[in-house]
Amino acid sequence: MKVQHGFTLIELMIALTLGLLVIAASIQVFITANQSLAFQQSSSNIQNSGLFGMDYIVRDLRRANIDSNSAAMTVDTLHGGIVFNTGNLSNAAMTNATTISPLLSKANVGPSNLSEMKSDQIVIQYKNTIGSQFNCEGKQIAPNQFVVQRYFLKEQQAVTNDGYRPLSLHCKAANYTGDSISSLDLSGDGEMLVSHVDHFRVLFGIARDNEVKNKSGVITQAKDGVMDEFLYVSASEYAKLPDKPQIVSIQLGLLIRSPETVVQGTEATKFTILDLTDKVLRPDADGKNYLRQVITQTIALRNGFGVKNKVE
Repeated sequence: MKVQHGFTLIELMIALTLGLLVIAASIQVFITANQSLAFQQSSSNIQNSGLFGMDYIVRDLRRANIDSNSAAMTVDTLHGGIVFNTGNLSNAAMTNATTISPLLSKANVGPSNLSEMKSDQIVIQYKNTIGSQFNCEGKQIAPNQFVVQRYFLKEQQAVTNDGYRPLSLHCKAANYTGDSISSLDLSGDGEMLVSHVDHFRVLFGIARDNEVKNKSGVITQAKDGVMDEFLYVSASEYAKLPDKPQIVSIQLGLLIRSPETVVQGTEATKFTILDLTDKVLRPDADGKNYLRQVITQTIALRNGFGVKNKVE
């Protein structure tokens, strides 16, 4: 008769312990892999939303100033590429000037998730000279119509406090014909272009032909028709300039948040967006972590230096 031997209690406990260690290691690898996947997915979503959305905006902004009455863009240019006031839209007094003025290109007017900051908005316009065009809301534009498009941040849902709120970048479009329109409507939600945007910054690149003076204030070099000073200013800073130099480019800055939460990679609480340095982010209301990235773009405007070309 054969004697059958089994595991001893010590052997069984050692086997169970080793098994638990293997399972624990597998679970840790699984959790780490999921966290890495969530981080990569969040980064990918920011890239898709931010870069593709920015490319769409840049494409339209490059059309600004097509078929303007004047190649140089200023606050006085009728049909000029950047819309600062109703004088850029019509040579006649507009009946809704009071209501449309706050909706034109301005700094520090929109919602933001940076503490003690407001976002900018920009309004551009161009003439549809080639047909078969659509505005930022997907509506077809008739030939020879002027297209006006307003880019701004909007709250995705109502909030009841002054804390963090979900924001998105929208575009509202309107069309008109002729030099003497009586009104234009740029109100409303428009079309969402980029979701989860915490701040929107706009700067205008200006060019000047300056006189050169010595320490005594004597002019040593007169204006020679060559632009020799370039700088970027906000809409409010541009409005304060007495000479209103022509605008040759635009800088856009977006602070974009991932839609998904992540475990790591969101320790930063201060962000630099173009000329805004180390601005503090409002704390998320849900207390969760998100991935964030600043995306910027510089756009050279057509005919910015005064060379007019009607063909896009």
